[in-house]
Amino acid sequence: MKIVTPTGDNIFYVIPRTFVQSTVDIIITNETTNTQVSSSIDTTISGNYITFRLTNIGIRVPENNYGTIELRYNSETIYKDKFFVTSQSIDQTNNEYFNGNLNQYTTEDSYDNDYIII
Repeated sequence: MKIVTPTGDNIFYVIPRTFVQSTVDIIITNETTNTQVSSSIDTTISGNYITFRLTNIGIRVPENNYGTIELRYNSETIYKDKFFVTSQSIDQTNNEYFNGNLNQYTTEDSYDNDYIII
C-alpha cells in the first residue's frame, strides 16, 4: 500500500509484472464511492522499477480515503496496488504515524487527575 498526498506530485516507484517504458493506461478507483477515472500516463524504467507521476490525486480520491491504482498495457494488467490519501506527515523511522483524530480533541493537562469520591 502506498501513502500519497492529495495535492502536488506523487512519484511512484513500482515493480510491475512486465517492464514497459511507454504510455500505459491507468485506472484510479475511489474505494469509498467505487468510481473510476481512466487516463494515459508515461512510464520510465529506473533500475528495477518503473516510475510514473500523478498530480493532484485528491481530485480523484478525497483526503483520508482509500483508492486503487491499476496500470494496463495492451489490455493486460501489469501493476495493481492500494493507496491512502493524507496530508499528514508520515515517517515510521521518526515515529510519525497517521492519526485519525488529529486536531479533533484537546487534552487537559493542568491538573493531576485526582478524583474526590463522596
